Amino acid sequence: TAGWGKTIFAASWLAAAAPDRVLAWVNLDEADDDPHAFWCAVATALMPDLKGPAVEALQRVTAGAVEADDLPRLLATALDLVPAPTALVLDNLHEIRSPSVHSGLVRLVERPPPSLALLVTTRRDPPWPLAQLRLAGLVAEVRAVDLAFRAEEAAELFCRLGVGVTAPQLERLVERTEGWPAGLRLAAMHLKGVADTMALYRVVGTP
Repeated sequence: TAGWGKTIFAASWLAAAAPDRVLAWVNLDEADDDPHAFWCAVATALMPDLKGPAVEALQRVTAGAVEADDLPRLLATALDLVPAPTALVLDNLHEIRSPSVHSGLVRLVERPPPSLALLVTTRRDPPWPLAQLRLAGLVAEVRAVDLAFRAEEAAELFCRLGVGVTAPQLERLVERTEGWPAGLRLAAMHLKGVADTMALYRVVGTP
């Protein structure tokens, strides 16, 4: 769900990429839930750092003159022409429901271009054969339990926000929120607001 830090995680992964790597980010929304719109968005994100035959192949994707079923193959062909490693992020894949798009993505994952590293963020599992892909070593997953804040991470968050809580209180908050980063931040903001209001009251109420 929202607030687990998926996008921040993806951005950190991209920032840690090798300096010679081609970087591309696609922020998906419901307008991309169409094969031509989806693959056009991916091709457009990849083109700025590329040149030569790879760009020409991607331009065929964006031109809209290719059958939808051929678009994943054409994109993979373009990536095969890229000499540098390529890191591609598809953010918010849960916005995509088109069976055609997902079928093309599965083909890309099953037979990836050697240079491609793909990271997908989503609020629900995509309709992919995940068990088979895991068994084949083609996917690795980071789930909510991996992104959940532990007590020491929550303590650092509260410290940075200038909110003082005791260790037992912090452990209780982590337990109640199940480590949900957004929930912990909301709790910290609420406690900070209460503390600021009480401080203001003490100042105003002082004779």
